Amino acid sequence: MKILLIEDHRLLSESLKNSLLRYSDIQCVETVDYKTTERDIISKILSNSFDLLLIDINIKKILDIDGLELCRNILKEKPDCKIIILTGYDYYAFEKEAKKSGAVGFLNKDIGTDKLYNIIKEIIKGKRHFKISEDKLTDLTDKELEIINLYAQGFTRNEVASKLFISLRTLANHLNIIYDKLDVKNYQEMLRKATLLGYIKKNIF
Repeated sequence: MKILLIEDHRLLSESLKNSLLRYSDIQCVETVDYKTTERDIISKILSNSFDLLLIDINIKKILDIDGLELCRNILKEKPDCKIIILTGYDYYAFEKEAKKSGAVGFLNKDIGTDKLYNIIKEIIKGKRHFKISEDKLTDLTDKELEIINLYAQGFTRNEVASKLFISLRTLANHLNIIYDKLDVKNYQEMLRKATLLGYIKKNIF
């Protein structure tokens, strides 16, 4: 089994690599833990027969994009690539985005090596690994996410309405739907809940 690990913390990268190489059926773990380009990573994937990719979400030390966007871009060029998102940012929105992007698994970095290895074996056989179910939370629309993130940037209700070219009444309707979906009562609770779920990235990275 040949694995590519994309992780911007070199110590963690080397530690995980050495841990995985203890298993006899993992012959190779290549790492990308240095400043590089998206094109170089994709070229490496296209020119090598990796069985699996392990990608962190927050890889800002090595790339200008996050691991979820990298995942999407890799799969555009190599749709059959098996990708597990391995992250410390264990948020519902990130897992949902990983699933939607075409990743085959989403795991928290707190996972033990033996458990990780067993999940990798199952994924190689064709299984997928996600905690969330589709009905855990009604999906927020792109417009609702835009509203949430404008509030997160500190814009007032009037400013949000102006930026979206909608009336205050229409904005209020959107907010009521968002409150209902997130089970909150006001915009302060909305921002707290949205951050906890991973919908506001700037409050996380």
